[in-house]
Amino acid sequence: MWPATENNVDEYLSEREQVDRIRQWWKQNGAFIIVGVGGGLLALAGWNWWQNYQLNRAEQASAIYSVLAEAAIEDRLDEVRLGVERLSAAHGRSPYLQQGRLALAATLVRADEKAAAAAELERVMSDATDPQLRLLARMRLARLLASTGDHERALSLVRGVEGGAFAAAFLEIEGDVLAERGEVGPARDAYRKALDRAAATGAVIDEEFVQLKLEALGGDAGGDAS
Repeated sequence: MWPATENNVDEYLSEREQVDRIRQWWKQNGAFIIVGVGGGLLALAGWNWWQNYQLNRAEQASAIYSVLAEAAIEDRLDEVRLGVERLSAAHGRSPYLQQGRLALAATLVRADEKAAAAAELERVMSDATDPQLRLLARMRLARLLASTGDHERALSLVRGVEGGAFAAAFLEIEGDVLAERGEVGPARDAYRKALDRAAATGAVIDEEFVQLKLEALGGDAGGDAS
């Protein structure tokens, strides 16, 4: 065995002091570390549970909407209503609810329940978080009101709104209402603007049909008929 020199003793005491300090630090802080690690693991487990829960709810809402959409295609109105009620009760914040309301409104229109259809479209306009869904509901409501003769309200929905992808459609509806009211010149202007907007933005309207409506009023895309 090597003799214990003064340096060896100093090193030995220094190591013992370090061990004692580590033990003391662990005694004071070990519980906090254990709680912190445990809390982190619990938080991670909770996050994973929440993600799975949200995924499951989204899948449930999607399944309900799929059944609802199929019923809407076949005009099974009671089933569409039931699907919307289920989405509203259990998935009130899901975008599928607003999609379901749009499907219900379309089914109600075909069933000639136009007042109920308008109410559903108004709900989408007020409740949807997706601005495109709100615009779609606005466009459909304006068309519905125009078809029932409520021209003033239809015009109020399509004028003075930033229509985005639906801007050309709003202008077409404005032209339809004005033509119905016998305001030929303003109707032609609205149809031309609709065609110009569609050409510029690729907005979805039936451009050939709008052109036919414009020509029926004695105009064309380039200007008034002489």
